[in-house]
Amino acid sequence: MKKILILITLVSTIFANDVTSLQSIKDNIFIEDGWEKVEVYENGVVVLIKKIPNIPIKAVMVKQIININSEIVAEVVEDISNYGDFLKSAKAIDANLLYSDDLKLIGHQHLKLKYVNDRHYAFNMFRPFGTSERVDWELIPEANFNSLDESDSVNKNGVYVDIGFGSWNTKILDNGDTEISYRLVMHPGGNVPKFAIDYINKVAIVALFDDAIKEALKRSKDLS
Repeated sequence: MKKILILITLVSTIFANDVTSLQSIKDNIFIEDGWEKVEVYENGVVVLIKKIPNIPIKAVMVKQIININSEIVAEVVEDISNYGDFLKSAKAIDANLLYSDDLKLIGHQHLKLKYVNDRHYAFNMFRPFGTSERVDWELIPEANFNSLDESDSVNKNGVYVDIGFGSWNTKILDNGDTEISYRLVMHPGGNVPKFAIDYINKVAIVALFDDAIKEALKRSKDLS
């Protein structure tokens, strides 16, 4: 189980030869229909999966109803430089913030893995509506990453993965509660059977989500 959690982290990737566009993935995972509930945990965390047309792996969503300020959640998600401190389930990550401005962040992560080749990837992170209610990220194609001056400062050992998307969302429900969700499409790379990928994703996203929410609650408590 520990190896599984190390293998899958914030990165959400599919291979370029999986014939669909990134925009198609984005559009599809925000359609509410088609999500199948597969797990409900005692703490209220719900895990759902969805088949995306023309992609051999499933999208995954994890969500929880919790009272917390959306800005704090967004700040945790955007705190790339400190991922290693609070993402306890992903101890093999080396995360670096390469660039930031008012519109986006550019981050890079390197995963040192046992028994398989290392992975590394760069990503753009941004708030598509300019508010804390939603934070998206998408992986940067390798050619674009290599053209960045900042790319020389990070560990490039291993396989580069460059097509993927994830989205954190905060929604106020009709009864006043707050629902936090994280949606992603992910492939770990290599010759991993598709059924194993789907299982790994379901397990790992819960651990990642739990780490991020715990950090957000901690920061919220520190502010009170």
